Amino acid sequence: MKEQSIIKAWDKLNEINNKIELKTTLLATKTGIKSNRLKEIMVQCSFGNNDAFINSIIARNELGKELRKLYISKNAYETYIYKEIERTKLSTPALCIAFLKEYKKLTWRKVAKEMKYSVAQCRRYYDEYLGKTPKDNTWIKE
Repeated sequence: MKEQSIIKAWDKLNEINNKIELKTTLLATKTGIKSNRLKEIMVQCSFGNNDAFINSIIARNELGKELRKLYISKNAYETYIYKEIERTKLSTPALCIAFLKEYKKLTWRKVAKEMKYSVAQCRRYYDEYLGKTPKDNTWIKE
């Protein structure tokens, strides 16, 4: 059951990221603001510290408001997943490692440090997650 909640949250996080990408592109096209500048502002979720012109466009534009809500949701889901990873590291290490490797794009060394395992252990758990090695090691030939 624990795995399902992390997987559902991860799927929702990926869905939110896709929506962010779409709405950022639409807003950038509509307003003529460069997409990377717009992302920089939206990631901060702050309307006080940035360019006043861009802030006014985002504040008055419905897409900008939706983007701001999506970034807040993204931050909330990431926080939830990190807390679940901390809580379930020992019971579901393969899933935790897969999230750190695939979503956060961490190096093997950083994944190992986060999980407090060796790099080789992390790779084995990741292979298990991908279905490459069964837990009972029946793939080993005598």
